[in-house]
Amino acid sequence: MGKVEKLVALTLGIILFVLLSLFFTSFLVNQFKTISVVLGNIVTVVYVIIMYYYVTLYHKVINQLPRSSYLTFKINDFFLFFLGAGLCLALTMVHIGLVYHHTELGISQNYFELRNLIEVVLNNIVLSFLEELFFRVFIFISLLKIFRKFWLALIVSSLLFALLHLNGLDNQFIGIGLVHIFIGGCILTYLYYITNSIWSAIGFHSFNNIMNAVIYSLDDIMNLTVNTILYLTMFAILVYFGNKIKTGNQFKILSV
Repeated sequence: MGKVEKLVALTLGIILFVLLSLFFTSFLVNQFKTISVVLGNIVTVVYVIIMYYYVTLYHKVINQLPRSSYLTFKINDFFLFFLGAGLCLALTMVHIGLVYHHTELGISQNYFELRNLIEVVLNNIVLSFLEELFFRVFIFISLLKIFRKFWLALIVSSLLFALLHLNGLDNQFIGIGLVHIFIGGCILTYLYYITNSIWSAIGFHSFNNIMNAVIYSLDDIMNLTVNTILYLTMFAILVYFGNKIKTGNQFKILSV
């Protein structure tokens, strides 16, 4: 299959996922008040399963990739998940240290209740897995197979990641908000690249969302600016030390 056909297939896949996402989101928004939390969670899990099987089928048919080359479930991935989470926690500690005296921080009283804390943790891990499946395992890998250029695929997929989060941005900070999410996408993609595991990206992504929900809000311009600078610094550090901390000689996809 040529590049044009692959690009058409990728575009159709993206349209399918966007439409499915809109339907899924509107369903939860309109129905969540009248359905139980359990049913809402079941719908989310079913949606993850559908996306997982579509992504694996797409790569098998279109990109002719074995699943082991782009998505693994090994003991090592468990530790890589916490590596990503640890990097995020380190970034959060630095963030808190920088803005502690200048902005309001603190854990909402809601999260002192164990049930609420468990719910926000599990929801963010599931949603992060969902987004990483879509943006890294589906879009990034597909673009990498089309372009055969790692940095071009990283930039384009991270740009799409930022643009598809537009609806969640405050209009007052839309410029820096887009930059913030774009750099975040670059970090997640590069973590995937240097560890050969999507679980490091899921760990960083999920704990980043949890920290944003529990400790500080990025609706505040100071928090958003500081976090963007820290993102950029972390990305630069990852790229600088990338070859030294990489777990394999070559990203698995590039060797297939």
